[in-house]
Amino acid sequence: ADAIHGDLSQSQRDDVMSRFRDKTIQMLIATDVAARGLDVNSLTHVINYSLPDDPEVYTHRSGRTGRAGNKGISVVISNSRESRKIKSIENKSQIKFLKMDVPSGKDICSKQLFKLIEKIEKVKVDEKQISPFLPDIYEKLNWLSREDLIKHFVSAEFNRFLDYYKKSRDIKSDNGTDNKSKDFSKSRRRSKDFENLSVNVGRKQGITPIELISLVNRITKSNEIEIGSIDIRQSYTIFEIDKTITKSLIKSSSKLDHNGVDLKVTVSKEKIEKKYNREKSERRSKPKRDFKNKSRSRSRNRSESKGRRKYRG
Repeated sequence: ADAIHGDLSQSQRDDVMSRFRDKTIQMLIATDVAARGLDVNSLTHVINYSLPDDPEVYTHRSGRTGRAGNKGISVVISNSRESRKIKSIENKSQIKFLKMDVPSGKDICSKQLFKLIEKIEKVKVDEKQISPFLPDIYEKLNWLSREDLIKHFVSAEFNRFLDYYKKSRDIKSDNGTDNKSKDFSKSRRRSKDFENLSVNVGRKQGITPIELISLVNRITKSNEIEIGSIDIRQSYTIFEIDKTITKSLIKSSSKLDHNGVDLKVTVSKEKIEKKYNREKSERRSKPKRDFKNKSRSRSRNRSESKGRRKYRG
């Protein structure tokens, strides 16, 4: 997989698109703006992570799977807040979405497990290459039964994946209030000791929650770091993170940059605010304009101006 976005130069963009067209890469991730200019034939799937405000943009984007009589699938990953957008697209495009639940962790594990089994079945055995090693292998594994041998082999390949989904929660679409989500959020904070950190990039530097998570993953070289709430300010961002990795994160962050800005992560004593509350307080903190005095000043200036004109006349 690779991605295209506004930060790429034209040569970098052309390189990514060339590799995608010749199927060197099988998945292309694009921002909403970058996706508008794509020209690729024979796409099998278009996955919309969020819906555009304009139904025509969705139709144009997803229509790339059906060019020249070809067929394809357009997938929308949405939540209940986007139900109006879905209805609008259905009405204007004369299509009907087939609603499906997000697969559970168990469903994904099952699919991946049998994909692994199919891969094992299709492996070509080179008898000539492997035969010298087989006697020692048979002797080493002789104490295991056939069933135990299968269990050991599958577990060796699959334990990490099973462990990852064992810790994850299932996400189900719900038209009402997601109480389970709230309960999970509270229990997660109780189970983990979070600490507030501040990083010196914010809205001005084009940071988003997804990009922040990606930065943390790059710094820690892990995709399993728990991140809590994220509060993106104008020129910096405050976020919650597992306290046990704070020191290593701060130490390693200086080696990376975001859009040319050298990263600096520090412990923050500021509280994370919800976006609505922060914008409300920012509006309150702005000095009020004195419209009465301004009006009086203008009327006084007009009268003085009239007086001057009269004098000059």
